[in-house]
Amino acid sequence: MTEILAPSGHDTPSGHLADNVAGFADLLRRSGMKLGLETTSLAAQALATIDMRDRRQAKAALSAAMVQNRRDRALFDAAFALFWREPTSAFTAQSQPDPDDGTDETNPPNDRADLPKALEDALRADMPQTQTGQQVDVQLQATQAASTERLRGLDFAAMSPEETAQAEAIIRSFSRTLKPRPTRRFRRAGQGRIDLSASLKSMPRTAGELQRLFYRQRTRRPDPLVILADVSGSMDAYTRPALIFAHALAQRMESPVETFVFATRLTAITRDLHRRDPDQALTSAVERVADWSGGTRLGSILAEFNRRHMRRVLSSGGTCLLITDGLERGDTSLLDAEARRLSRFSRLWWLNPLMRFEGYEPSARGAAILETYAQRRVSVHSLDSLAAIGEALGELS
Repeated sequence: MTEILAPSGHDTPSGHLADNVAGFADLLRRSGMKLGLETTSLAAQALATIDMRDRRQAKAALSAAMVQNRRDRALFDAAFALFWREPTSAFTAQSQPDPDDGTDETNPPNDRADLPKALEDALRADMPQTQTGQQVDVQLQATQAASTERLRGLDFAAMSPEETAQAEAIIRSFSRTLKPRPTRRFRRAGQGRIDLSASLKSMPRTAGELQRLFYRQRTRRPDPLVILADVSGSMDAYTRPALIFAHALAQRMESPVETFVFATRLTAITRDLHRRDPDQALTSAVERVADWSGGTRLGSILAEFNRRHMRRVLSSGGTCLLITDGLERGDTSLLDAEARRLSRFSRLWWLNPLMRFEGYEPSARGAAILETYAQRRVSVHSLDSLAAIGEALGELS
């Protein structure tokens, strides 16, 4: 058996499987094969069902997902033999042959003149031109890094299904914690401020003499974090990434993380996001929310949160991440009063995907109100913007 994703001397991390499958599909498309956008996901699912150490099984799984007619068979076979091995120049490849192509393993061919012309052109466009016989190392990891770098700045609304899946995997790896801050409570300590009360209480045991001083320090704990996420229709492209981000924070932060979603009504999904598996967590949350992709009544939503939940989840202050585009369909005077109240009890951060546009001005009345009371105003449209929010949260003290 030959391990398809771990060629000799060039181990490829299993976490890059989706990137590799996407690269292979892209090579086939540029060579002339017609593949739909769902092909990459289907091929990756097919590989997940077989023994990845068996090259024959891997080729059969990819073929079942990608080859749609007999004309594409020769192109697929040649591309498979070149892509899923130790990467060298397509024109002087001398690495392990494909077990299914009938090649004598003891005498691998040096001449690849039988490559389909379309595949040769696609490979030539990607690879540096070299002298005859000179081998060229394809920097697969560098290509993947460049792809990830491009993905990090891409708007969630512009991502393909495959790119969205890759972005979600990156979001799940975000790990940030809030720095603990002093509270009003004290604890016994070996140093710090003198605890006069405890020191005086010990005097009766020593005939009224002060023989020992006790000390105390303030207890420290991370600030609570509250996430209010807009799931109305205008936020569709950004809702799922935002909730995966909320799930990652809830799983990794030492501080309590309370999460609510809203459109025309407010729904608490904190318990759903405690599930370890993000897909199960989001599925459970979606089933709980009755007004998904509805309209927005931001003023009444903040009024309900302030009245029913704020004293419980923000009793000692904390940070509130309000994720919304600020489009208000209700009474803006109510929004003004409730946003002011929320900003007095917490650090109010407004996370707005529309801020990705240079020169954005909150012209809508609801957006202008949030602009007034928010301590921070940042975009939430891409991986880079989410990562920056995580960094900023980690710097709070």
